[in-house]
Amino acid sequence: MDINYILNPDYTLKKDSNRVILYSKRHVKNGGTIGWVSYLHPLQAMIFSLFTQERSFQDNVISLSQMMDMSVAKVYSFLEPFIENEENLKATWKGESIVFPKKMLINAKEAIKISEDNNKLSTVDLLSTKDVDIHTKRLQTFPLIFTFMLTNRCVTQCKYCYADTKTRVKKELSTERILQLLKEAYQIGVQNINLIGGEIFLHKDWDIILAELIKYGYEPDILSTKFPLTQKMVDRIEEIGFKNPIQVSLDSLDDQILENLICVKTGYASKIKETLRMLDNSSLNYQISTVLTKYNSSQESLLGIHDFVSQLKSLDNWDLRLAMDSIYQDANSLKISRNQAKEVYDLVTNHIKPNSTTTVDMDISLAEKEFFVAKEGSKSFEGAKCSALNNHMFILPDGQVTICEQLYWNPNFIIGNVANSSIQEVWNSDKVKNLLNLRQKDIQKQSGCKACNQFKKCFGESNRCWADIIKAYGNNKWDFPDPRCNKAPQMKNNLAYV
Repeated sequence: MDINYILNPDYTLKKDSNRVILYSKRHVKNGGTIGWVSYLHPLQAMIFSLFTQERSFQDNVISLSQMMDMSVAKVYSFLEPFIENEENLKATWKGESIVFPKKMLINAKEAIKISEDNNKLSTVDLLSTKDVDIHTKRLQTFPLIFTFMLTNRCVTQCKYCYADTKTRVKKELSTERILQLLKEAYQIGVQNINLIGGEIFLHKDWDIILAELIKYGYEPDILSTKFPLTQKMVDRIEEIGFKNPIQVSLDSLDDQILENLICVKTGYASKIKETLRMLDNSSLNYQISTVLTKYNSSQESLLGIHDFVSQLKSLDNWDLRLAMDSIYQDANSLKISRNQAKEVYDLVTNHIKPNSTTTVDMDISLAEKEFFVAKEGSKSFEGAKCSALNNHMFILPDGQVTICEQLYWNPNFIIGNVANSSIQEVWNSDKVKNLLNLRQKDIQKQSGCKACNQFKKCFGESNRCWADIIKAYGNNKWDFPDPRCNKAPQMKNNLAYV
């Protein structure tokens, strides 16, 4: 075979204790699958890791033939389906599915290099792996994703905010330490890093941190802000080279509504409109987010925003979503009804979207979320799988680490501190192990989980929403059933849209 095929540079192979994780890099440039994660048997990983070396495809095939005591023809036959494959491929090992993404092996001459090759795994190390485990979904050696909360200070006091903005941070993590952590993340193979606030732009070194993220290929998916930006700030973001969207919050153009909803002074709406005009005249990508509550869900309010955004020539997207419940303040008094949510959805779908010059999306899933229906615990919960304790950790402004961005400084879920520990040390701390291995005898008597015969299976899935449990029942009942479970008690704070 004359063409030299290599492992797609979009993908990374990393040893993860007793298996290998295959995942896509932050940005794919060679037709790979964005956000891919799967686990391989070490022998499979060893095979594909050969195709990252600077040797010909034919030489690699001959090496595999010798290593595996197979004919060259059989090795070719095994590899052929992975060459420029347009569909995912599946294999099984001891009853477990192993899935490979599209475009596993691609033409070396056409491949676009993304970063330094970090797929050179030790063949000896892989072949000596014992007790191979491709079933456990939690990453065992490092988190795939983490989020930095640069500060919990903000320029607004939104009544619908789910964040803990009341805790006073005595000493924020130094910029020097943050930059060290970004380097460590790159070295250990973290896939993705995001930044949030509070308000990102209230951190004195936001631009230094953002530039460093981009340097390592960790450009955040989005920068969300309520800050009235200045032209100097817009110019600085352009200079840094940030390419993903800046999301500006625009809940209303009425100062009275904004005063009641996000506690700002008269004139704030004009400043945000000016921010949007500056972004519109820049090279930056930007979008608008509107959180729907009883204050701003009227047809008049939404059509007013629509009239304004229709004047913007470069707006990427207008995203509307329902207010979610918070651990830190009562959102029930803000919620519209389920019927009202459907009415707004109809307005957006049938009138605003067809007459809009930009993309308009409305997420109504919160209004449709069902509770007390799951019969098999967390295994049967619908929707996205929880990333807490599985592949994601959340770094608070003072360096303390929690498992979820809605839990913040809750002591039950603080798993370490990166001010004085490495990312991997925190990821494998004793506190993490305790949360992963909660025993039924440790559950309080009032909890429906105490005597449930599905306890081991349910908690083993690591898919319970700890934040929803606390929202529904209170901080001292964090070990109660997830309110989606049919064994959960009635909620003290109703999370449903009714």
